[in-house]
Amino acid sequence: MNPLQKEFTTTISVRRTSWRILLGGCLDEQNTRIRHGFAARDTQGFQPNRMVRISNTGVIPVKNPWLTVNDSRKGRTLDEIIAGIRRHYGPLTTKKEKMLAVWRFFCDHLYDSRGGYAMSRDPVVTLNSTGFAGCFHLACLMQLVLTKMGFGKTRFIELGELGHSLPEAYYDGRYHMIDACLYTFFLDKTGEIAGIDDLKENPTLTENTVHHNGPAGFDQGPHPDYYREDIANDAIQIFPQTFHHGRTMSFELRPGESMVRFWGKQEGKYARAMEKTPQAHKTLEPSEGDILFNPDFKKIPCEEIFDSFRNVRFDARRRLMCPGTPGVTSELVLKTTSPYIITGATLEFSYFKHSGDARFSVDILVEYPEWTHFGLKHWKEIYHDRGGNGHIVKKIMLDEHVASCNEDMGLRFEYLLRFSMLDQSAGLNIGLHGFKLTTHIQCATYYLPALSLGNNRIEYTDDTPATDGKQVEVEFQWQECHDIKPPSPPRLLAPANGAYLSLAHPVFSWEPADDTEVKDYHIQVSEYANCKWPVSPNFERYISRTRFSGQKRWEPLSTVGLRKGSVYYWWLRSLSKSDVWSAWSKARRFTVKG
Repeated sequence: MNPLQKEFTTTISVRRTSWRILLGGCLDEQNTRIRHGFAARDTQGFQPNRMVRISNTGVIPVKNPWLTVNDSRKGRTLDEIIAGIRRHYGPLTTKKEKMLAVWRFFCDHLYDSRGGYAMSRDPVVTLNSTGFAGCFHLACLMQLVLTKMGFGKTRFIELGELGHSLPEAYYDGRYHMIDACLYTFFLDKTGEIAGIDDLKENPTLTENTVHHNGPAGFDQGPHPDYYREDIANDAIQIFPQTFHHGRTMSFELRPGESMVRFWGKQEGKYARAMEKTPQAHKTLEPSEGDILFNPDFKKIPCEEIFDSFRNVRFDARRRLMCPGTPGVTSELVLKTTSPYIITGATLEFSYFKHSGDARFSVDILVEYPEWTHFGLKHWKEIYHDRGGNGHIVKKIMLDEHVASCNEDMGLRFEYLLRFSMLDQSAGLNIGLHGFKLTTHIQCATYYLPALSLGNNRIEYTDDTPATDGKQVEVEFQWQECHDIKPPSPPRLLAPANGAYLSLAHPVFSWEPADDTEVKDYHIQVSEYANCKWPVSPNFERYISRTRFSGQKRWEPLSTVGLRKGSVYYWWLRSLSKSDVWSAWSKARRFTVKG
């Protein structure tokens, strides 16, 4: 494979604009992604997206600059997440459809992990910055979203012996349960989503879903480990759950500041749990990025660079920030705020010193939420001038001070630096020449503004009116693969379009396209013509994980959910030996015999 490298750069001075980028070749993020389910990150093959950058190249701050591609992955606020679910999976006219839309959304965008990595119970943080959550955190996220979707009563379930968590929502006189951690939900005999109360009353309902891990799960019979034993032993706790939410992706780019987001691993710095577990999943690698700040003191006013300052003047001839009044300490306070989790930082700075009496130091302040509640602030010195004159250049690693760890209370989104100078005598004896601050951030890969095959519509927005001095530069970098082609979709045989299907022998069959060397198939059966989610987890499968592995036919282990006289749809796609998916076949319609 020899990918063709591409890039696009544009300059913007308005609040909203759009343009097109053509991703050529044959592969993109969607047709090279293979799902693995519980406790395993998806396998991502060829990734065309490499980097996206937003830079403030003007002289005034720009509020909330943001990029979206093809009107997808909008999640700067909880309301945007809810609107995105409604738009992508809609129309949602029933409570059941709303529940399954939430289930499918979290199955599609998050994977399960608890291997030593810090997690959040805030949906905006999780979707944008981590991309994974353990069952406890995922249940909290889903319960919150269900509440915002209009369910007046929700609750949090803990299966005691296993320690597995999941949410429920109340409608039509009872609670109903969904489990995006295990890609599972259960149906009762009427085809409605069952709840824990239903499973306690009739434990055999667990037999209606005969695998977990979504399409990648193996045929394994009912869930004795994950549900049935705890239900039989009454090892269940039911209680309301406290939500952790309120963050948004709001931020401000100062003049000379850039936000760069990469696809994949760069520095290998991620938010870790306080105690690193030995079984930490080495494959859990979110994407990374940097917030870069390297202002030009001559071009940008001091008030646009620093959060606060005192007793400071700018010497234009030497381009130095220096003390105003001798004998009085000068301070420059720099606040860095990130919409993403901070995982580290590096400070490079240079200063001029001409007198042994002059003083120069740098302090850092990380405001812990619990400290702020009590009004506590504690500056920590990270550099103190030890003597010597001339032009002095320093580089300091700040990871130990700013890196996020643990859970919500330990995640970092901002910190402050303070440059202090003292000139004991008249004249220019000390001054800050410049600095470059690189703040490392953690990004969720599948919520970045990704290009897909074909013509992509890119939309840029911000909240700063067009005015003199405003200028933003946007850059995309990507690569195109032209020498590996996806297979053609398989040809569906039975049931034929418009045919009737017998529940006694519900067999689906197909044949590969002539040009295809296939290693697997992905089948889905749905109540909807666009197959937006399956009838139940039984009806979305990788054929290689079933007892029909290697065959061109499939029969579900359970037909619960298929109602006599109702219309359903099915489609299929092929996976080549190069691990590339075909497009989905055209959906076929069938009716279950009455």
